[in-house]
Amino acid sequence: APDILWILDSNTGLIMEAKSQKNPKNPLTKEEHGQLLNSEAWFKKEYPDYQCIRVSVHPNALVTKQTPTDTTRVLTLQKLDEMIIATRSLFEDLCAIELNKDGLITRCNTLLGNLKLNSADIIKNYLLLFTPEE
Repeated sequence: APDILWILDSNTGLIMEAKSQKNPKNPLTKEEHGQLLNSEAWFKKEYPDYQCIRVSVHPNALVTKQTPTDTTRVLTLQKLDEMIIATRSLFEDLCAIELNKDGLITRCNTLLGNLKLNSADIIKNYLLLFTPEE
């Protein structure tokens, strides 16, 4: 099982392995990527009807040259900080308004879009592709 499993919507799950304690300059290694591949196999068995996106929570977007990451994504610590800031803004805005349930849902959906926190935007704006180290 992955360190983190995040079901984004009705058919997409993020499997995440946290490597956030590594030296900030070190790239993702083949062994570390292997952990994600094992988590992906677990996910496909447990959630056969879901699409899976492999994500490493990693200090940077570097990967060793011999590690084929293909479509594996990285949530860098900088992007994680950006997501935390956006999420705090979401909660602050929602806590400051008084609306009925339907109004609150509408406002929440608007804020999720504006802050790029809906499923598609999280993948597009916060999850980067790895780049091989030089």
